[in-house]
Order: sequence, then C-alpha cells, then structure tokens
Amino acid sequence: MRSVALILFFVLLIASKSAAIGGAPCLKIRPALHQQLSLLLTSPRLSEKSISGIVVLQFQVSEDSRICRVQVFSGNAVIDAHFIRRLTGRKLRLSNPGLGEVHTIRVHFQPVERPLL
Repeated sequence: MRSVALILFFVLLIASKSAAIGGAPCLKIRPALHQQLSLLLTSPRLSEKSISGIVVLQFQVSEDSRICRVQVFSGNAVIDAHFIRRLTGRKLRLSNPGLGEVHTIRVHFQPVERPLL
C-alpha cells in the first residue's frame, strides 16, 4: 500500500430513535446509502496520530442526488472541515433521494496500526 499516513477505519452506524442534534428528526439510512457513504469517507489528517472518537454528521440530498447542507458535530474544527469538504456536492446513486429529509449518522473512527514489513 502506498499510504504512509495513519489509516482510520470508519464504521457507520445508522442513527436510530435517539434524539437528533439541533432538533432535526432522525431518519433511518438506507443500506445502499450507507455503503456509498462508507466509500466517500476518508481519514482526516490529524497532528495527533492516536486520536479516535465519534463524529455525528447531518446532511440532505438535493434534487440532483447530491449531498448538501452538511453539518458535522465533533468539537474539532479540523475534523468538521474535513468531513464537510469530503461530502458536500458528492453525487449518490439513489432510486428515491428523499428530498428534504435530514439524514443523521454517527461515524466511529479509530487509528489502525499499519503492520511493519
């Protein structure tokens, strides 16, 4: 692998019946959307290599099936900017984009040690 930086392993969990941040309703994420998001999310480049945690993302899907109105709740401006930049404007392949729905997901990430060769 040519990646020299720390690789973070992302696990997306579907937002369930818990209260939404900012008063928006929690909606279930479709499995196809879940898989597409896992391909779009990459590890943020952080000065602290051992950082791990949970980030909450909220977004909507526009008429042309693009991710818009991304909000990130992590408490870290670098992580927030990374996920907003990474997701905003990305096109999704959805049969029914669910216009106006606010999707809420939690992203768990942790550092993954790279094996020594």
